[in-house]
Amino acid sequence: MLIYNKPDGEICTRNDPEGRPTVFDRLPRPKEGRWINIGRLDINTTGLLLFTTDGELANRLMHPSYEMDREYAVRVRGEVDDEMIERLKTGVMLEDGPARFTDIQEAPGGEGFNHWYHCVVMEGRNREVRRLWESQGLVVSRLKRVRFGPVFMTSDLPMGRWREMSQAEVDILSEEVGLKPVALPSMKAKTKEKIDRMQRKVAKPLGRGERRSRVLRPAHEADMPVADKPRAARDDKSERKPRGSDKPRGTPVAERPGDTRKGGKRHEGGGRSSGPARKPAGEGQRPGFGRERSKRP
Repeated sequence: MLIYNKPDGEICTRNDPEGRPTVFDRLPRPKEGRWINIGRLDINTTGLLLFTTDGELANRLMHPSYEMDREYAVRVRGEVDDEMIERLKTGVMLEDGPARFTDIQEAPGGEGFNHWYHCVVMEGRNREVRRLWESQGLVVSRLKRVRFGPVFMTSDLPMGRWREMSQAEVDILSEEVGLKPVALPSMKAKTKEKIDRMQRKVAKPLGRGERRSRVLRPAHEADMPVADKPRAARDDKSERKPRGSDKPRGTPVAERPGDTRKGGKRHEGGGRSSGPARKPAGEGQRPGFGRERSKRP
C-alpha cells in the first residue's frame, strides 16, 4: 500500500486521451494485481492520495457507510464571515444534493483577501470542497488534501514522491473499516535503495505539454483486470455500519502530527504554531495521532 503526494497537473486515471501526466506514471509496478487509487483528486488539487492492490480494502475506504473523513487545506479569496462558516457547517444545497463541512478552522498564512482554512468532509464527491466554498461567492485558489481518515500528509514526503506504508499504518487503516490486517511482504534493502534512486529521477517537474513515460509498468498491462491470484483470507471484524444512524456524522479538524524535522506543527499556509515541539512522526504519516473519533459499536 502506498502514500503518494500528488502534484498539480496530474489526473487520477490510467490513460488520458489528451496525453496529460497521470498519478500512475510515477508508481512502481506491484508484485501482483494493479494499483487502485482510493478516491480521486482533480487535476488542480494536490496532496495525499492512497493506493492499494486490495480491492476489498479500497471499496470499504471509499464507501460512505464507513465515514472516512477527508481533511483539506484550502486557500480562498474573498471576505469570509461567521455566517458563511456557519452555513457551510450546517449545510448548503449543491447541484447533486446537500453538502457540508463537519468542521472548519482558520489557519495562519493568509494575506489580504487570501485566507487559509482546514476543512473536513465525509464524502468524496466530485469537486465537493471547491463547490462548497464557491456556493458562498468565494474563489478557491489552492487546495491540498492533508488527511484521509487516520492517515496524515507530513512535510517529509516531497511533492511527486510516494512511499510504502508501514505494517502499523496498514493495520490501523484496516481496523478502521473492520478488516483483519494482512501481513505485508518485506522489501530488501537493495530494492529500497533502487526505488529511492528511481523516485529522485522521476520526481523532477514536467514541462507544459510533456508526459512522463511509463518506465515502471508496461503499457500493455494498463487495462488488465486485477489478477485472480488467491490472497490471504481476511476476516471481517465488524458488520458494515448502516447508512442511517441516530448519531451525528462528522469529525473535527485533526491535530497535525509532529514534523519530522522541526518542532511544532506546520500549516499549509506557511505558518508554524507556537508551543512545545512534538515527538517526531517517525516514517512520516502517523495514523491516528491527535485524531479523535468515536469507536464503532
